[in-house]
Amino acid sequence: MRKLTTIGLAAAIVTLAACADQAPGAGQGEASATETATVAAPFGEGPPIDPAIWKEPLGPGATEIASEDGAELAFDPISPDGIGDANGIFVTAADEQTKLSERQIAWAFDIARFGGPLFVQEELVAGEAAQRELTGMGTASPGCTTVAPTEESPGELHCINEGFSLGKLSDGTEALLVEGPQATSVTWLEVATGVDDSSEVLGPAVMVMVVGPSLSFTTDRAIEAANAI
Repeated sequence: MRKLTTIGLAAAIVTLAACADQAPGAGQGEASATETATVAAPFGEGPPIDPAIWKEPLGPGATEIASEDGAELAFDPISPDGIGDANGIFVTAADEQTKLSERQIAWAFDIARFGGPLFVQEELVAGEAAQRELTGMGTASPGCTTVAPTEESPGELHCINEGFSLGKLSDGTEALLVEGPQATSVTWLEVATGVDDSSEVLGPAVMVMVVGPSLSFTTDRAIEAANAI
């Protein structure tokens, strides 16, 4: 069990309030096979979130599995069973376009003490690059900046809104805390184990994200859920 304390915004814990240009899709931060990583908030301030995401966090194309033990991933998933019994466990569907290292896993919950629906999502990322982005998002001033394209990555529009801050787990692990109009979340990195040799991800780490709807998943509940993993 971990304690999560906040830095910056008093008592704030994570909600995803990035602009839509920063969002690759529901719950889909991505890491390339190089040192670059894209850690983007999955929910914008535009159209309302489809409520189906709380039951199918990875979308309707994902594969539901009986246990994380049967997940075909490039890393060993970190079980969030301290939160409670999951209503469903999902992995990114295997296809020719999706590398093993790009596959994600998510657990959907509906737990009364956390206000109802929430999900936990995990994916393999390039650890050093992902940590830089998480830290940058938590410390940047609100506003949008254009990141020029490089040989490794395309140009992007990065937006930071009010509600982003950093926190630390009791073991010193840094976490991105976001509090937005649609969802509340906590995101951090864990040491990756069981990494597939073919993953090509440099300095691999597991990015863990706990997300719930802001109307019911309060900051206190988000902290408690993060502590339970």
